[in-house]
Amino acid sequence: MTRLLWHHPEWTFALLPVGAWGLSVRAHHVPLAVMVVAMMVPPALPMLRYVALSSLWRRRYRAPALFLLPVLGLFLMYVYVISLVPLSLTVALLVAAGWELTVVKRRLLRASHRTTPLPPSGLAADVACLRFGLTYGCTSLGCGWALMLPMVVAGTWMLPLMVLNTAVMVASEYLRRPAAVLRASSVALLAVALVASA
Repeated sequence: MTRLLWHHPEWTFALLPVGAWGLSVRAHHVPLAVMVVAMMVPPALPMLRYVALSSLWRRRYRAPALFLLPVLGLFLMYVYVISLVPLSLTVALLVAAGWELTVVKRRLLRASHRTTPLPPSGLAADVACLRFGLTYGCTSLGCGWALMLPMVVAGTWMLPLMVLNTAVMVASEYLRRPAAVLRASSVALLAVALVASA
């Protein structure tokens, strides 16, 4: 098992969203931090693998952890700020549905797949991992800011929207042609908006 984890270091980080989803299913109210971990770590797993495999063996877990810190930090700051803004669930869903169809969203999605060379060790490697995480986090936030809007006002819709939006982000990350996913996601968000406003 240990040998397998060394060859797939991202699987260790997959335990974070597994735990977060476990808490989300049992909780009546999902804390924003738990929601961010549950939704944002799964689509970042390919990049976590890249960072781990680009590092020395002794940095297999340190490097991706440093990469993940600014990613989660950016999303946490964002959701806490927008949670202070008065917003209806229907409006948030309509904004998210519209954003999924934009050219800017597709460009940011392509940008989020770009990698960068990382130094093998030392302070330069730590700084590079943090910088790469910040870059990836910014492009991911550019992609997903609208999907996070409904999450802060979801109420009883929190768990279904977490499942939908996480599935959209993971599919967009893993599939070669995410355009169909974005269109399907827009339709699904519109459908939820219609049901939620009824």
